[in-house]
Amino acid sequence: MRTQLSFETYFIIIPAILLVIIGILAIWTVSASPSRGLFETEAIFSRTNLSLLISYQPVKQTLFALLGLLLFWLISRLNYYSFKKYSLFIYALLILMLIALDFVGKTTQGARRWFSLGPFMFQPSEYMKIVTVLAMANILAHRTNITSLKGLFLPYLFTFIPIGLILTQPDLGTALVFLPILFVMVYIAGARVKHILITIFIGLLFLPIAYFYLMKDYQRARFQVFLAPSKSATADAYHLMQSRTAVGSGGFWGSFWRDPEEAPSIFVPARHNDFIFTVIAEKWGFVGTSLTLFLYFILFGRSLFIASTTREPFGRLVIVGITAYLITQIIVNISMTVGLAPITGLTLPLISYGGSSLTSTFIALGFIYNIQLKHIPSFSSRDFE
Repeated sequence: MRTQLSFETYFIIIPAILLVIIGILAIWTVSASPSRGLFETEAIFSRTNLSLLISYQPVKQTLFALLGLLLFWLISRLNYYSFKKYSLFIYALLILMLIALDFVGKTTQGARRWFSLGPFMFQPSEYMKIVTVLAMANILAHRTNITSLKGLFLPYLFTFIPIGLILTQPDLGTALVFLPILFVMVYIAGARVKHILITIFIGLLFLPIAYFYLMKDYQRARFQVFLAPSKSATADAYHLMQSRTAVGSGGFWGSFWRDPEEAPSIFVPARHNDFIFTVIAEKWGFVGTSLTLFLYFILFGRSLFIASTTREPFGRLVIVGITAYLITQIIVNISMTVGLAPITGLTLPLISYGGSSLTSTFIALGFIYNIQLKHIPSFSSRDFE
């Protein structure tokens, strides 16, 4: 088993850390000013001010990043293949957590998605994405009937159970991220394209029912804003128009280097999490957004290369599943800031504010890193045998 570090491995670690730094800087630019007394030297170690210090968003995000790096290191030290044995148990545990949210979850802005752990919040759906990938990789790695429609039943069931539970929170954006996980993984495992397209077509037939009877009013409003933002007078339309303005105002270098009185910040709600990309575009312009996208390209280009050189079925499926949902989040998050996708509650991986999002992404990258380091040879005559 190969465990030594290689130069190529740093194409995962370095881009990830740089993206986190970009996120912390962006959060800092939109957070409350330190001049409020938070960092005054006197009484900084008193209980009150220390509590305020930890709650200050850039500091909190830095702590989450350090925790994420610790989890990344712990995952990389283990044998990733051992997770195959326990993947279904972990999957069941996370399903129970999603169910428990209905009873003991904390409600914020009409959504019940978090467990309250003192000053911190824990969002099970963020970790459910990784666990679903592990469980799916387990059942697909050596599935012999995957080329038939019957063989798709179990992977579809394992995907739609968390989708249904997450929709009840409600969290449509996160629920939809599970679909790329499903389609990409069953395709890589050997499912026929025509069977995947048949199931997609059947799903599309149910869209009118979902739109009129299952979606909340605010979710339907977001689709209407997406189709005609200038004709809508809702808060979401205002949100989108402000976001577009902020992205366009950055120009080539951004407004960070200019006098704040000459280039005041444009107000955009949720700038520290879902709309963090508008901050990067406004403050650092084309240069900042290009650097961000380039780092993502290096990170996930390397991930796909590792997948292409990994013959062991479980490891390859884990990589493609993780890469599929992270790339989907990046595309959807950035697209919604400029009106190319409906507004959803999806975070920008490694950049958006939030402990569950950041730590779960580091765990996901830890698996990719682990599979690169601890390459397990496959003795099958062909893949997925």
